[in-house]
Amino acid sequence: MISVEVENEEGAVTVARIVAPNGETVVESDVTGVATITHTATENGVYTVDIRPARRGYYHIDIE
Repeated sequence: MISVEVENEEGAVTVARIVAPNGETVVESDVTGVATITHTATENGVYTVDIRPARRGYYHIDIE
């Protein structure tokens, strides 16, 4: 399982997504405040976590 926790600076919106080895986005979420997105891997390979903050600021990201 892939678990990504994103914590934003107050008022910020961040797009967080998990991309499968074939390039397909398997989870995408707009995050305000603190949120966790998860995905159970269905295929072997390298998964990518893509975080796109809406503005400059302080962000905290944990990946398990």
